[in-house]
Amino acid sequence: MKTVDGILEESQKTKLINDYFTYDDIRSSDYMRQFKDTFDWISELDIGDFEKDEIKMRNIFTKSIVPKIVYDQNKDEIVLLEERQTLISKKLKDSNIEQKERENLFRERIEIQERLRDFIVQIPYYEYHKYYKKVYQTYGTVNISKYEHIDIMNCQYDIKGFYPLNYENIGEDAMMF
Repeated sequence: MKTVDGILEESQKTKLINDYFTYDDIRSSDYMRQFKDTFDWISELDIGDFEKDEIKMRNIFTKSIVPKIVYDQNKDEIVLLEERQTLISKKLKDSNIEQKERENLFRERIEIQERLRDFIVQIPYYEYHKYYKKVYQTYGTVNISKYEHIDIMNCQYDIKGFYPLNYENIGEDAMMF
């Protein structure tokens, strides 16, 4: 890639792939060795044949949340978007609206949903589970659509991303008993 500068035509992209990404080049790469080792390890596993501590795989499940600080900073906009979405849904139930207006309303509703999703953060599912296991307080939801509701979660969140709460310092009034 160091030999490339600027926008490439499709034929140039194809030539690069054919020149540098040959099976022989990839087969002997560190990536393929690591992939083969992992694949062989997984292939040899028998379900129930190992202890929990022996598992070398990480939990990659996530949960969508809206950090409370993000919600608080954008509450007015979020509430307006949710209200507009409700109004659009009511209008769409009217069988007398013209097709063009119906299409515009659908398009606007999708744009609203996308804007609401801008406030979402993905966090590890185990952090979400730990939060709801230890903290009883909830802050509501952001309604993305009729069937998609995202929890507002109190957590540390800044430009660097999500940080879990320090549950030992939360205080007795926020802990479940």
